[in-house]
Amino acid sequence: MKNILIVETDPLFRETFVGLLKNQSGFLNVFSAKDLDESLAVIDQLKIHMVIIGPQTPEMEAFKLASHLVQSYPDKRILVLGNDPSPMFKISFNTLPKLVLFEKISDIGLLTRRIFAELKICHGGRIHGISLPSFLQMMVLEKRSGCLQVSTKKKTGLIFLLKGELVSANLGGNNGSAAALDILSWKNVSIEIDYTSPGVAREIHVSIMTLLMEALRLEDEKQNAVQEMRLHERFDCMIAMDYDHQDWKKHCFLWDISLGGAYIETEQPLSVGTLLMLALPSRTMNTQTMNTQCKLSARVVRRDKKGVGVSFENITSEQKKIILDLSDTGLHDLL
Repeated sequence: MKNILIVETDPLFRETFVGLLKNQSGFLNVFSAKDLDESLAVIDQLKIHMVIIGPQTPEMEAFKLASHLVQSYPDKRILVLGNDPSPMFKISFNTLPKLVLFEKISDIGLLTRRIFAELKICHGGRIHGISLPSFLQMMVLEKRSGCLQVSTKKKTGLIFLLKGELVSANLGGNNGSAAALDILSWKNVSIEIDYTSPGVAREIHVSIMTLLMEALRLEDEKQNAVQEMRLHERFDCMIAMDYDHQDWKKHCFLWDISLGGAYIETEQPLSVGTLLMLALPSRTMNTQTMNTQCKLSARVVRRDKKGVGVSFENITSEQKKIILDLSDTGLHDLL
């Protein structure tokens, strides 16, 4: 993980830019500061790998900050984002070594790739729609090295490979085989790749196939135990959908669903007890009237950092059929 510090005087732009950069990659820890003094305090406390000076920072202040950083921290990469900078501003920055000037931000993806290049991160992108076991087997066959950041609806873990061999894994406070077994059991994951060879010690001494088989066995035992406790069978899925709340339409991801409720990933702070109106995609609704969504009333019954669990209220037999239809298709044809 690399630590990035955003220095920007405009609070609204600073907050927006930090959020955009965080969404681009899980391999970046993004921090922020409003001025020189605050940025120096952050640098003294954390190991910052790159400082990015925002485009709304006045030119004289940006130059003062960049000059101080270049002289005091020659090991750090410094990126200055311009906002149609003046000719004098560009000439002044040409006198500072090891400094990159982006004259105008037109593509956050392009900026992110430049950040990866400056930090020597061989970023392979973010992958959806493929199971983790399948992707790992491809890495083994190709004898690839790198770090996989694997995310599911509630957790994020790291898997490290060296020339096609699983050498380590990290999940919270767990490392090694225990962490790998937990991560390998996840469904509907998002995988982000850094192909740089991992600089970690080997903690796993068994093959990936051995761990995959053990993960499957443990998952079967877990599912059998949980199934006995649940009133309704739960179906794994991952689909983009909408919900209505207080006259606002919000976008979200639905991660799993049953006839009793669902789990929704959303950034909106929703309190337990809040009533939502979900818009589920449907194949069975009236296509002649272009009505391809099923409206479903749901109440928030639990929440965590990434989303909420909801319980359906007064669902009809037709709505039950739609839920079962979604589970049968896995929702892939509706994406």
